[in-house]
Amino acid sequence: MRRLLMLFCVVSAMVCAGGETLDAFLTRVRAGNGTESFSRMTGTLQHRRRGGKPVTLPIYFGVIIRSTRCLGQLILDDREYYDMSQSLGTYASSMTPRSSSTELLDGVGILASDLLVNFIYYPPLRELPGRTLSGVVPCRVVEFSVPESTDRVVGFIAEQYHFPLRAEYYHVGENKPFRILEANAFGSSGDLYYPKRLTVEGPGWRTRIDFDDVVVGHLKTGVPPDVFRPVPSKAEKDNQSK
Repeated sequence: MRRLLMLFCVVSAMVCAGGETLDAFLTRVRAGNGTESFSRMTGTLQHRRRGGKPVTLPIYFGVIIRSTRCLGQLILDDREYYDMSQSLGTYASSMTPRSSSTELLDGVGILASDLLVNFIYYPPLRELPGRTLSGVVPCRVVEFSVPESTDRVVGFIAEQYHFPLRAEYYHVGENKPFRILEANAFGSSGDLYYPKRLTVEGPGWRTRIDFDDVVVGHLKTGVPPDVFRPVPSKAEKDNQSK
């Protein structure tokens, strides 16, 4: 069975195309990849904003997925370090800065929820007509309510493989999304699949992340020691800047 290395209230049962209720479908999606695993993903982030100069940064994303929790580390340009956490089964996710500045992250529009894909845990409102993304992947389309907000999210979830591919975020009363997240390309190693390209965009800006050096695996023999990189001390950072 294929497993995807993307970190990802149920209302009354709703029967949809294919005979599987929305309840049952979301239960499969929220169950995750069904295995404890890790990934080390290195690549490039490109950010473009209307009227501004393009920004290109090296990015590292390390992930450990347990049966009940996902832990991650995000590093931008070897300068900004962030700890990430997602308890599987709840929409609450966190991103904690470990360095003094968050200037790079603030400027490129990336959120913890983009990498942890926590919208699948939001309360579902209704199922919309299915769509096929990129002309090849049939998706079930579900509208979710954003907790503690009047916003909503329309999620596109692969019907056969039960993983999220696209999320469109809308303000109440508006029909044009103010934020779009999409997994555009995937790679594989054995039975583990991972995103090779992610895009996030909003009015006047777009960020693309390409992971070109990826190591993924199962945790059968324990956690590899280099998934999470050490955060440099202030003295080390001062030496690096000289």
